[in-house]
Amino acid sequence: MSKTTNQEIEKELLLLKAENKKTLKEIETSKNSYINDIKSISRDEIKNSPMIEKKYTLWERVKRVLGMI
Repeated sequence: MSKTTNQEIEKELLLLKAENKKTLKEIETSKNSYINDIKSISRDEIKNSPMIEKKYTLWERVKRVLGMI
């Protein structure tokens, strides 16, 4: 087993801190990208389409109740 020196530990710690900063920056840029994508969607695509109520004739209603349609 090899002993790890304080210098090796400090080097590793500096590398981990740099990697952490890099990761946080990537997360922030991807988050901003997602926000911009969501903001760019038009409101018409998000809103529900209006419900159009179909008018049934008397015989269509009877057939529908009986399960014939």
